[in-house]
Amino acid sequence: MFKSQLRTKDEILAIRAAEEDYAKRTLLAQETVKLVREELANCYMEHGVNHKIACKGLREEYAKLVRDPTHGAGSPNRPEI
Repeated sequence: MFKSQLRTKDEILAIRAAEEDYAKRTLLAQETVKLVREELANCYMEHGVNHKIACKGLREEYAKLVRDPTHGAGSPNRPEI
């Protein structure tokens, strides 16, 4: 291997920290989607035929989260190396 291809210990630790941060944000985003979905289902059951008006905010929030490829987690941070 060439010396320029090798990473230092600090670079490896920075990359690992960025990966862990992104994994945490991804799990948090997935749980957020689950919670909003459950709230929306409860709202639908609670309001019955009036759910289109009563649950509009939740429905829009859920749609925004589901349409986002990362479900609100954002993109991975690039470590400063």
